[in-house]
Amino acid sequence: MSAEDWTEANVGLLKVLWLQGLSATECARRLPFVVSRSAVIGKVSRLGLPGRRNTRPMRGSKGLVKDAPAKPRIPKQPTIKPVFVRERGALRGPANVPFINRRPNQCPMFCAGEDGAHGLVCGEPVEVGSWCRACGPMIFQPVRKRAA
Repeated sequence: MSAEDWTEANVGLLKVLWLQGLSATECARRLPFVVSRSAVIGKVSRLGLPGRRNTRPMRGSKGLVKDAPAKPRIPKQPTIKPVFVRERGALRGPANVPFINRRPNQCPMFCAGEDGAHGLVCGEPVEVGSWCRACGPMIFQPVRKRAA
């Protein structure tokens, strides 16, 4: 293909074919001289002819995106951390201490809504194991028998 091939008549024919909605490949086939699809796309771009929306799905896609009403966005719910509620009734008591100040012989059960290094823990004295008498049953619950 040379510059002499793009005569006024051929450029006019290209404009007509393009505005009829033919693809670049089809336009290249219908022109009276041998021209590649890429050459047609380049000429269309230089002439400033309107572009096209891609109507073919991309390789590997399931198909075209349909014009459907947008789904309402549901705000993501914050994750809820498990909270241990003390059975004694009081969420905070006189023995509560910040976790960072807890001694090894004090119960490490966090109070409801507390967490982190400065969150309040039970702080009751530990007699056996790691938990006080009130918090131990909440941690170690008996295994329930399954129905047969």
